[in-house]
Amino acid sequence: MTDYLNKPLVASLRRFFMGPIYPIVVCLTVLFGHTFALEFYLNIINVLLAVVMLLVCDSLRPFIVVVVSYLYQISVAHSPSSPTSSDFLLTPPGVYVTAALFVLAGAALVFFFIRNRLITLDSLKSLPMRYAFFALSFAFVMNGAFSDAWNFSSLGYGLLNIVGFFGIFYIFYLGLRRESAVPLVKYIAYVSMLIAAVLVIEVLLLYAFGGVFVGGTVVKDKILFGWGNWNSMGQNLVVLIPVLFYGAMKNRYPWVYFAAATLTTGAAILTLSRNALIFAVLSYVAGALISCFFGDNKRAFRVIVPAGAAVVLEGVVLFWGKISTVLADFINRGFSDNGRFDLYNQGFAEFLEAPVFGKGFFGITTETFNFVEFLPQMMHSTPVQLLASMGVVGFAAYAFYRYKTVKLVLVRPSVEKTMLALSALVLVLQSLLDNFIFYVQPMIYYSIALAVCVKLSEPPPSELAE
Repeated sequence: MTDYLNKPLVASLRRFFMGPIYPIVVCLTVLFGHTFALEFYLNIINVLLAVVMLLVCDSLRPFIVVVVSYLYQISVAHSPSSPTSSDFLLTPPGVYVTAALFVLAGAALVFFFIRNRLITLDSLKSLPMRYAFFALSFAFVMNGAFSDAWNFSSLGYGLLNIVGFFGIFYIFYLGLRRESAVPLVKYIAYVSMLIAAVLVIEVLLLYAFGGVFVGGTVVKDKILFGWGNWNSMGQNLVVLIPVLFYGAMKNRYPWVYFAAATLTTGAAILTLSRNALIFAVLSYVAGALISCFFGDNKRAFRVIVPAGAAVVLEGVVLFWGKISTVLADFINRGFSDNGRFDLYNQGFAEFLEAPVFGKGFFGITTETFNFVEFLPQMMHSTPVQLLASMGVVGFAAYAFYRYKTVKLVLVRPSVEKTMLALSALVLVLQSLLDNFIFYVQPMIYYSIALAVCVKLSEPPPSELAE
């Protein structure tokens, strides 16, 4: 059945997909699709390429860039939510073609695992975090159980969260089994730099042509990208920063990755998300300090970091007038809670009404924040959300899951694991003030980072039997 893999053409295709050019091709199709509203057509090319990749490769390494960047191709013109509420992607032929592509890609992914014999009884028995998987999955399925507010939408959203927390994690944990961990982290840093370039350009294009300036200042409500708003863009930028610093620490061209980390941090600040501002700065500072003491370029960073800090400080002083105009929203909002304290109080009240399994994700109603119809109202805090939606059972299951993730990160410490863990930690901390951890898309990069952390925790893998 797999005799075709020995053909010269297939071998050439495999080298292309496993090499450095394929991620560039994917990122260009995503960027062009978003910029010129051609995502429907370029997505066909992107998915078909991914299908061919799954048919010829023995690792999911090339698949990383596809799944991480996939959502970024949705343009403002065709956004199903703000600001255009377009139905272009939600009506025929959009739905039929997209569904067919997903089925085709899903079938190719199943074939990939079967062909490479990556799912065996032994591999399933040795899966990491099995008990955490069962505990948290049970809590997600039971969210809102026995509450008058329970409905099938809550069950569906619980199942979706199982995909976010475990489905993506296990797919890449098994699909990357043949990879050596350290080169894999270097590859992820390279892909992260390309993805950061896509997101930074999207931010700059919005500032240049998106009409975000009104009366000489930036209006936060106009920072909309088609696939997300200021908060989602900020979050997707921030999680890349630690791994970009790893690239700077280990690459022969540290300036390229350092510049990427700097531009990514700047773009995160330009989203005007206070969450992104806090964690972008913290991630950048942490990455810069770690780079001064670890990695192959620490001596260079001991010069670069102080010099860079001096340049930034001088620039802030000299151009504070223009900077304060652009960042006026930060200054005006200050440390206001933006309605979060009201949400937290309501969340605790909901918890007291259904303390065991909560009221379910769709059992909570609030007028404080407005979301698109297919997403539930959220509490903007992981602990409060767990208690309100999943009760004590959900809170305890998540605490056990978090204990297991911290434990695996602490085994066999390394600079690779540290930077990946920092990326995952950023998402966890950001979700104390927002909803990211309960959305599948932000969990993709987190799950891949966690899967590679597990590989780094394990002894060096022996060659798998063919």
